[in-house]
Amino acid sequence: MKALKSSVLLVLAVLVLGPVNASAVSVDFRDTPWHASNGQSHYSHVFSGGALDGISLAIDAIGAGAVIWEDSIDGFGVLNPRNVTDEYDEIEYGDLLYLTFSTPVFIDTISLADLFVEPGGGAETGFFSLNDGTSWSSFSGTQGLFSGLNGEMTYNVGGIFSDSIWFRGQGLGGPDDSYAVQSLALTAGPGPDPIPEPSTIVLLGSALFGFALRRRQADKV
Repeated sequence: MKALKSSVLLVLAVLVLGPVNASAVSVDFRDTPWHASNGQSHYSHVFSGGALDGISLAIDAIGAGAVIWEDSIDGFGVLNPRNVTDEYDEIEYGDLLYLTFSTPVFIDTISLADLFVEPGGGAETGFFSLNDGTSWSSFSGTQGLFSGLNGEMTYNVGGIFSDSIWFRGQGLGGPDDSYAVQSLALTAGPGPDPIPEPSTIVLLGSALFGFALRRRQADKV
């Protein structure tokens, strides 16, 4: 009886959760493969090996004259003709940085840098959007400007399935809202499949019927 019950529960778990073959991976934009993107308006990288094998990631700096800025401390920013004399290595002044995966992945967390709390108490703020660039979420700095730290923070996205991420600055209000994108934590694997196939429904029904029949026979004993 216990063995049958365990089998039914296992079947249910597989049907509800799907195959457990997804893998977590970190993509650090401060690493060597991304250095070649510096000064480019568009850059594409194809992952080799590991969970992202064969998946490509394209990075675009959006705007007239805008190019990607990348370094080994902060990661990705945007160099724009409007901000060459200020925080030229960061995303600010309405800059747009667009990341596109050739295959959708689960976005778990986003790690950022140069997000500070100013001496007057105001926190630098940036925005990101998944998939379509129409619905935006914000993040704000938590480390003091003179804390000796790098203004780093990690935003928990929550494993949303997406093929793209938009990043933008606060707007045209000034240089006090700027940041860089250091890394992403992703989970690569099959996407959600909300509609079961007919064979799946039959398997589920058979398992539940067998469990109910076995339970009924046990009650008669």
